[in-house]
Amino acid sequence: MWRKGKSGNPEGVNQFSGVELEDRFRRQFVILSNGCWQWIGSFTPAGYGKIVIEKRTIGAHKISYLWHVGDIPEGDLVHHSCENKGCVNPAHLELKTPLTHARFHLHKSFCKRGHAMTEENMMIYRGHRRCKLCTNELQKARYHQRKAAA
Repeated sequence: MWRKGKSGNPEGVNQFSGVELEDRFRRQFVILSNGCWQWIGSFTPAGYGKIVIEKRTIGAHKISYLWHVGDIPEGDLVHHSCENKGCVNPAHLELKTPLTHARFHLHKSFCKRGHAMTEENMMIYRGHRRCKLCTNELQKARYHQRKAAA
């Protein structure tokens, strides 16, 4: 994971510029009919485009935002207004605080496992909504796994 400097940008952001890196970046996306610049390079398990620079994995959308728009203030998230995690089009990227980002996604009424995302069953963790039932199940499974290993 890349480290953030005081401004919230990767330390030494100037090292992310250069003809070689920009050419490498441009070869990693295709432009779709809806305007998305679809990343075709590597992806994180969560579905975001990623690029490795000097042994550091960085979100491709963050690099695109830094190059085309500007700095990313500390604590802010780069949000895909198109809701396509693989998009690196700077026109589809905007900054949001973790709270406004979570509120934006409130229209989703169920978690991945089908639990209702009501106020009673939802918590905000690191700017993302989490299902309390799923979180509790995961914590119980980890507890029992550690206990069995001991």
